[in-house]
Amino acid sequence: MRAVEVEEEEEVAEEGVSWQREEELARLAKAPEGVNQEFWDLYRELTVRTMPVPEGQKAFPPAPHALGDLIGLASSAKELEFVLDVLVSWRKPLLPLTAEHTSAVVNKALRFGDPDLALRYLGNPEEHDVRTDGSHFDLVLAECVRRFDEAKRVNDPVRELVALDQMYLTLAVLGRYEHLPDRLERLASALKTVVEVSLGSSLREGWRRAVIASQHWEQFFKSTEIYAEEDPIIPDRRPVHIPTAFTPEEIERIELNARTKGYNLEDDVEEGEEMTEREA
Repeated sequence: MRAVEVEEEEEVAEEGVSWQREEELARLAKAPEGVNQEFWDLYRELTVRTMPVPEGQKAFPPAPHALGDLIGLASSAKELEFVLDVLVSWRKPLLPLTAEHTSAVVNKALRFGDPDLALRYLGNPEEHDVRTDGSHFDLVLAECVRRFDEAKRVNDPVRELVALDQMYLTLAVLGRYEHLPDRLERLASALKTVVEVSLGSSLREGWRRAVIASQHWEQFFKSTEIYAEEDPIIPDRRPVHIPTAFTPEEIERIELNARTKGYNLEDDVEEGEEMTEREA
């Protein structure tokens, strides 16, 4: 390609970046309805400062503490959703993200009564650069259980089903964090909590999920066992203890209790076996 053509393409690219910045500035000029102006002003500043700058122009990245300031200013779930947008653009200039940012986002989402928002954030660990040791899932699961108990107390089956969905989604998202050193222990603990809560459901769906989950995940934990003896070649490597989610006796008790309530779960058990076969 000739030098003139390269220069022309670079000029077009620079013009595109400049146009994009101007368009973004115009779009962000006015705060949406229900969004605090102070929050919006900082959101607008961070959005613009983390955008690409045209060649030859000096970049003015935001201060490292600015993201924490924005999270602190968020006063509603709606505003916290805008924070998630900034998290994505924040990573592009390689600005620092820490475990404190993760804790702040999760705690705010739960304070606003929106575990779905916390799960959306945790469910995109690469995009949001989530920094967690796994303890944030304990917080989310505890909030889901609280909402489940409240729905049962007021006899609201719709909210009860929503809370069930959120609990199992928490379990699924936790399973994606393969880097956690205690991942299997956390999964086993979370699974027991979710299944035991499901067994207290007033809905047949709760019992159905408890039976399928207890059997399906038991197979998962068995298939994850790597070795049971010390490695003679690598002496420092010790046996891995894979936690058992449910004993056969516990699974039998779950099924028996379900049938005692009059639930016919044969089809559900077969469905759970098919799920396990597909996973294998």
